[in-house]
Amino acid sequence: MKKILSLIILMLAVNLAFSATVKLSITNIELSSQELYPGASGTINFNIQNLETTDLTNVRVTASSQLSVDQPLIYIGTMKPGESKFLIFTYSAPLTLSSGSYSISLQAAYDSGGQQLTSQGGSTLNVLSSNELIINNYTTSLMIDDYTNFSITVSNHGNDIFNNIFISLVMPDGFIPESGSEFYLSSLNPGESETLYSNIFVQKEIEPKSQQFQIIAKSSSYSLDSTLNLMTIGEPEISINSINLDPKLIYAGTEQTISCQIENLGSSKAYAIKAELIIDDAFKGIKSENLGTLDREDITSAIFEILIPAAQSEITGQIKITYYDEKGKESSVTQAITYDIER
Repeated sequence: MKKILSLIILMLAVNLAFSATVKLSITNIELSSQELYPGASGTINFNIQNLETTDLTNVRVTASSQLSVDQPLIYIGTMKPGESKFLIFTYSAPLTLSSGSYSISLQAAYDSGGQQLTSQGGSTLNVLSSNELIINNYTTSLMIDDYTNFSITVSNHGNDIFNNIFISLVMPDGFIPESGSEFYLSSLNPGESETLYSNIFVQKEIEPKSQQFQIIAKSSSYSLDSTLNLMTIGEPEISINSINLDPKLIYAGTEQTISCQIENLGSSKAYAIKAELIIDDAFKGIKSENLGTLDREDITSAIFEILIPAAQSEITGQIKITYYDEKGKESSVTQAITYDIER
């Protein structure tokens, strides 16, 4: 009985020793770099070799890692005795992967003697810290002599968390941030974004043109100093200041001049200004005038010349000024008129 038991133990030991024998080796493992920044890629190359005296079938090699592996399975099929192959996997570090040490595990699976066996290998590399705070979007235009709800979005495009972030908007004179220009974020995780808001009033003396804000962001591990390019935009506002008669008294059967002074009280240029004297068709003469453009705070005049009919006892109607802003939006202003005609 003892002899039989000893024989069984010996057979099991031989079988285990046979199973533990490496039949497919993974050797000469090399990384293209031992360090990698988030968003970058690299390669791991190695050799596999059939160390058996018989064919190995259904050979396939897989790579696994917290890194992203492109095409993580390579199928080879049959390998002859002594045959070797040079293989390459490509990997990359996701932008939001935290810094630290990461492994790439290699496993070669194959069939031999009716068994499904595996061989293992691998290597490690370091993902470096990449701190980057970027500006995704922001309000690109502000209205002069008005409030604009200004917004700016900051994003953590690094791979480590930002803590205790202080953000400041530095503006030229004439820009008044009614709701503040300094912000605090307790933290911002990798890939996370935060939108900040400030209600900004632009004083009327600011010209409609390209402007620049400065944004400064600081945390315990990173600082950002960047320029924001934006536009200040105004709106024209035409006003009819005065209406004059020449001569002062209007007589039937005579020529009469009616003029009006107009002023742009708005915050930007007025375009394609047209002045019209809208009265009865019985009054003949020049009753419209194209005045072109008018800068803000500038003044011009429209002049109408008409012939007063003998049958009319009064002039009743209105003066209408039509104009456009720089985006093509039409506006108008009118002033009613009534004048007696002398006999």
